[in-house]
Amino acid sequence: MLCQTALDLQCIFFKVALTQLSVLTTSDDQNYHVMRITRLQDRLLWIQWVRALTHKQEYELGELPLDFNDNQVVISPDTVSIIDKMDSPLPHIMESSDMAYSKPKDRLVSILDQIELKVEQLRRDASRLEEEKDNMLSTLDTLKNSDEYLDPLEDPDREDILRYAERLSMRCLTVEVMVKVQRDDVQQDALHQVNGLIDSLVIALKNDPGSTRHRCAAFINACSSQVEGQGHSDKTFETAILGCTLDDQKRIKKRLQGLLDYIDKVHTFELQ
Repeated sequence: MLCQTALDLQCIFFKVALTQLSVLTTSDDQNYHVMRITRLQDRLLWIQWVRALTHKQEYELGELPLDFNDNQVVISPDTVSIIDKMDSPLPHIMESSDMAYSKPKDRLVSILDQIELKVEQLRRDASRLEEEKDNMLSTLDTLKNSDEYLDPLEDPDREDILRYAERLSMRCLTVEVMVKVQRDDVQQDALHQVNGLIDSLVIALKNDPGSTRHRCAAFINACSSQVEGQGHSDKTFETAILGCTLDDQKRIKKRLQGLLDYIDKVHTFELQ
């Protein structure tokens, strides 16, 4: 358990140390020592924060080994070793030595820039998981509506397979992954229309896989500035998707491509 008394003593020490800086002759020396003491304060507060989050190992701040070298307070190697042994997977923000002498605003901007990179990486990872979830649900929906797989089965076996697929669908829906995209009312309506058109593809695949395949390819062509192959672009779908955000357009195209690949694997027919 963190020792509050030890923490209070450390805070008092820092206050006393800062008041003694007036005896230094030059402003450069003062800035240097302020920087060193401030960095040590930040490190000790960071240690307290980590310990409060993990609750796995217990160190008292009074037991952290500190070195006093030429009237300068520095972190000893033993302290670094203690920090390394902590199990918290908190992200570490790298701070160059040059930043210690920069303006406070510049220092904070640099830290925020690093955090921004991590935020964008988090969004990409979440988007990948969201896409993977959608692909699983699309595969399960297509399987449940596939006569090619279900017709050869006897009624009891078909019911078992459908129950199994439904259970997996419900299980997959328990995972909630969402990367929020800022949309206005027009973009929201456009996305709703696009989802409805794609859902109609999945439903039509059961009865007419050939026509569904061509229609899916037309949807994909509507997502691109250039029509691929000898196909055509679906104008209704093109109008709808142009009203969506750029992020939604990218996801929709990937979703359609995954559906088209699935159709090509399951159904074989001559392309016109």
